[in-house]
Amino acid sequence: MRKVYTDEHIDYLKEISLGKNNREITKLFNAKFDMDKGESAIRNLRNKHRIKCANNGLVQMYKEKHIDYLRKIAPDRTNEEITELFNKKFNMNKSPGAIASIKYKNKISSFDIPKEYTKEEVNYLRKISYGKTNKEITQMFNKKFNSNRNESGIHCVRMKYKIYTGDDGRFQKGNFSPNRVSMGTERITKDGYIQVKIRDGKQQRNWRGKHILEWEKVNGSLPEGHAIIFGDGNNRNFDINNLICVSRKQLLGLNRHNLIQEDSDLTKTAINIVDLKYKISERKK
Repeated sequence: MRKVYTDEHIDYLKEISLGKNNREITKLFNAKFDMDKGESAIRNLRNKHRIKCANNGLVQMYKEKHIDYLRKIAPDRTNEEITELFNKKFNMNKSPGAIASIKYKNKISSFDIPKEYTKEEVNYLRKISYGKTNKEITQMFNKKFNSNRNESGIHCVRMKYKIYTGDDGRFQKGNFSPNRVSMGTERITKDGYIQVKIRDGKQQRNWRGKHILEWEKVNGSLPEGHAIIFGDGNNRNFDINNLICVSRKQLLGLNRHNLIQEDSDLTKTAINIVDLKYKISERKK
């Protein structure tokens, strides 16, 4: 049988809802009336009787003194710092989300810079930021200009002027990560092949097989749909006579029949055998 809510139930919801979230309201309601209602049931009941809670009646919770204090402390601080100061000031336990919401509704910006940084200050940040943490940058800045900027404010102005440290993966023009791999560096793949870095960047396309590069030095660009194999099967033998250009179709045949030999000349003969097998197969069709 469907439960009928009394006027007492509705009045109690009106009394407790403002300033609380739906979960808190549900717990209080169930405790008061010894019920076991779910959060969705209480939410539907509130919506039916237009009873607002913290999520849709947030502004009503705050007085003018709260808003004025938020305006005072918000500039140059993160939302977490603002929340901590606010709760300490008014002995509350507001979440960063609740504070962010009331700031938004009252058009309070967290990262307003109290005074415009001078050209000298910005240039100094450009000079010292690379390779340092934001904490180190802040300490150096305050010492240089005898100021009391906090880390959030320095981070904000760095982002505004696109001044990066390198620690976040972003680098200013002309600066590179200390872990940057220079062109010409060699590496070994999981398959045991040597690759050479041919251009800047982290993508795989910036690396190319050393055996391909050695072959191209003599023969020009590798034709599309072709590969370079080691005639003797030794992927450390880069002698030009050991590097053989084959089509992908030929390579498939060599691998399928295990025809790559330990001698380059024998492998070249095996390639002719593969070609012959393909011709015979085509004539049988």
